Amino acid sequence: MQNIKINKNIFGRITSAVMLLLLLSAVVVFFSSCLGTPANNHITNDSSVYTLSIPPVQDAVHYKVYFDNDPTPVIDGASTEVDITNYLTADGSYPVTYVAYDENGDVLFSTSYTYNYKAQSAADFMRWSYFMYGNNYTHYITSYNDLQMLVWHTLLYQQNNVRFYVDSSLSSLSYSKITDTVNNLIYNKDNSPVCYPEYDGLLYNVSVSFEGGNVARLTNFKYYLTQDHTVSTAAATANDLKKVAVPKNKVSLVQFRQNSFDPTKDTTFNVAYETTDKDTAVNGVYDRNFPIDDSGLQEVPVYNTEQLCMVVQYGAKPIFPVAGSVAETVYDNAREVLAQINSDNLSDYQKVLNIYRYLCENVTYDHVIFNYMDYISNYSVYSFGNLSAFYLEGIFYNMNSQVAVCDSIAKAFALMCNIEGIPASKINGVVGSGQNSGQHAWDKVKINGNWYVADCTWGMATYNDGGEDAYGYDILAEYLSHSYFLVAASGLHSRTVTYQVSTAATVDYNYYKYPTFDSNGAPAQFDDNGTHISLLISNATELKNVMQYFAAGVAGYNNGVEIKLTPSFFTSNYKNPGDAALNNAETNKLLTATGVAFSSYLPDFSADGYYIAITF
Repeated sequence: MQNIKINKNIFGRITSAVMLLLLLSAVVVFFSSCLGTPANNHITNDSSVYTLSIPPVQDAVHYKVYFDNDPTPVIDGASTEVDITNYLTADGSYPVTYVAYDENGDVLFSTSYTYNYKAQSAADFMRWSYFMYGNNYTHYITSYNDLQMLVWHTLLYQQNNVRFYVDSSLSSLSYSKITDTVNNLIYNKDNSPVCYPEYDGLLYNVSVSFEGGNVARLTNFKYYLTQDHTVSTAAATANDLKKVAVPKNKVSLVQFRQNSFDPTKDTTFNVAYETTDKDTAVNGVYDRNFPIDDSGLQEVPVYNTEQLCMVVQYGAKPIFPVAGSVAETVYDNAREVLAQINSDNLSDYQKVLNIYRYLCENVTYDHVIFNYMDYISNYSVYSFGNLSAFYLEGIFYNMNSQVAVCDSIAKAFALMCNIEGIPASKINGVVGSGQNSGQHAWDKVKINGNWYVADCTWGMATYNDGGEDAYGYDILAEYLSHSYFLVAASGLHSRTVTYQVSTAATVDYNYYKYPTFDSNGAPAQFDDNGTHISLLISNATELKNVMQYFAAGVAGYNNGVEIKLTPSFFTSNYKNPGDAALNNAETNKLLTATGVAFSSYLPDFSADGYYIAITF
């Protein structure tokens, strides 16, 4: 028989390899049994109670487990399991970090993984909550109102594939009924208070699907509105509107923008802010602690300014998960303005007056987009729906160019009042009727227990400042009017409300009767050496007194004043010119009769009186 010689070097290498493999196998077995493999099976679900368990580590005496990036550990001690049910508030991926320490505090083992959670039971959907219009709702649907709020929240937060659970008792909410309800909420708007200027065409092919049992899903949302709205009308390119036909004798947005977009701002009627002890800027930044900073308020995440409108208007405190977002910038800028124009020692009335004056004096109405929408019948929402003029960005994003329309202005007023802890709500509606009607937005604000109407947009009184421009549009200027400051709804021109808070504004604060304040901050009249001067004029003597007083110069009024003539003035002095603005002949006649020299005047008419702005 042939002898076989074994190469000892080869045998040694084989033996070493086998021993290494055995060692690695032992390590794998050890870690598999003692440490485990981090995975979703470390979280168990027993009757909708979710328990996170961690495998023990040899020689470990202390464990820390962090869940969903919360800086506070859910386990911080010797325990190896914890109930995390209340952390699972929505479908999604939840990061888990697990660290084991020895008795000296040294790390023995550390790992991170992701737990993918998907709600299944009714209890799961009951924990899936959100804030909407002043209340907290869940994805557990027990009524039509629950479904209504879920759809509106989905729209406002621009979500998709939103899952919900329909209670078994709701036999009326069948598949077809839910589908019809969703369509009505979206396409017919169903009295929706959501702030977007228009829903029609913004979404399409929205559908409802049932996953089985009681779980359904809202899907196929497609949003044409962006999260942020930082592009102004002036910055929009011609390409945005090329497809829109321009009527004869009218010009495109780009052509007439240059003139109409930059109206001359008439500051003749500027009025000083009613503030004392104004905050001092620190490193160029003003700030105050506002009522909205109250720690007792519910904190609600905000990603865009439309969400900011809703959260603040309905009594919650906004938080900004995305640091430096446009929404946070807008919010911070609004706070800084309030810190400059208001102070803590002012009354709510004084604060609201300052907010009204700030918006009227600093914001320019975007006549460009208004003219475009007014004269071009086949405009598309895609052409203007993302422009900043409709949103808070138009006023508080670029502080060097505050240009907006009524929707943005009303949102800004409500935002500023609510930051100050003064309830205020944006109102949507229509002004006028028939072919002379148009959509509009204004506000209601609550002071000393009463609700009042405030319309900053119409407080920016406009007038023709010199005929027409080269394109046939009036050259417009603006001045501050208080004719729409804290008035009763009955004193407004014909308006149809499409959405509002359920409160009636039935009283008038009567700014023109008490246009200033005494040393204690209480509403008062001017004092002209013992003669009380108001801006509410009922006879010729009062008119003469007020003109003499302001012609001599009044601090903060810059050689001008706006007065209101009561109906009794015309009964005792001059002929009432009728239900229209005072004509020039009548206005000139009554002002000249006072014997006080004046430079110019602008008459205006409202449902509750006649107004004249006078310069000296």
